[in-house]
Amino acid sequence: MKIATQRNENGQFELFVLLDGEVYTSRQVGSETEWTEWERLDGAEGTSIAVGRNEDGRLEVFVTDPSNGTYHNRRETADSESPVGDWEGWRPLADDPRPGGSVAVAPNGDRRLEVFVTDPTTGTFHTRQTEQNGTAWTDWKSRGDRAGDEIVVERDAEERLQVFLLNYADEGAGLTEAEKEFLYGVHHCWQLEPDGDEWADWHRRGRANGHSLAVGENEDGRFMAFLVRDDDVPIHIRQVGFEDTEWEETWSELSYPEDFEIFHRPKAKSVAAGRDAAGRVVVFITGRRLHSLAQQSPNGDWSLWERFGKVRCAGLDVARTADGRLVVFGLEDAPKAARRPKVHQRWQREPNGRWSKWWSRTI
Repeated sequence: MKIATQRNENGQFELFVLLDGEVYTSRQVGSETEWTEWERLDGAEGTSIAVGRNEDGRLEVFVTDPSNGTYHNRRETADSESPVGDWEGWRPLADDPRPGGSVAVAPNGDRRLEVFVTDPTTGTFHTRQTEQNGTAWTDWKSRGDRAGDEIVVERDAEERLQVFLLNYADEGAGLTEAEKEFLYGVHHCWQLEPDGDEWADWHRRGRANGHSLAVGENEDGRFMAFLVRDDDVPIHIRQVGFEDTEWEETWSELSYPEDFEIFHRPKAKSVAAGRDAAGRVVVFITGRRLHSLAQQSPNGDWSLWERFGKVRCAGLDVARTADGRLVVFGLEDAPKAARRPKVHQRWQREPNGRWSKWWSRTI
């Protein structure tokens, strides 16, 4: 089960849920609690989902699977009779169903979407639109010699794409923890120029094994990466300078800088990050309970962990409204037999302000 969201051309959110391989979507039509009924986008299945926004505001959704390949779907152009276009239908991305285990998308500086897929058995590849809002894509290109299980792509302050790759440790290989840390973990590469075809080599970011890779960006443009370590502890690593290679050498626990031993180190199952209207990175984790913590000031140290609600979520997505309020969407951690999990939603009532109660609805 995966969840992703993006703002459409009207400034409102569209939600996408990957449930048992199928994609379900719902669109906000008014306030935070006013949404369309769920619609299933038949015709493609996958294990990972990502959503991008074209320059004209239309959303485009991507799914990938190690067996079925990578496919995309987007809305038709709206007209006077239909203010929201229907979905065009699924088609292979770049006319080639490139298989993958994880997919990510981001707009280049010229707003052409670029999609990345990775899989530990097939490698890491990317393709981009040949023109803004276009239906034609370049051929898939290999992104070096790195492959992984999760991939995240962000656009930096200079409008270059930054790609982060997480490779899971092979539990069946009989390796020591030191060997796992040497062979697996997070790697990072980036465009050398905005919209360019030249890329830096992959660089390892510390040595840590885990899952649920997330990336946040400080107000000053420096990045940080987040991970749930194999012992369920949330950890992070930071860019310390303004050169792409200037990062900390080791991962550290995500916590208040002083050594508190009370409940301020909750265990996690997944992690997500956003940035509030004040410029502070805010992190959310799932576990037995939801927790959050934020930078005490932009680019600064962390606050204490705070409980963020009693709902049980398998995954989270963090988004920001047009007026700067954070919104958290959570997909219910429901047994497979239930088949009808809930999507939970909570939002800031004003920028940097208090949070609403959780509001939920069944898929």
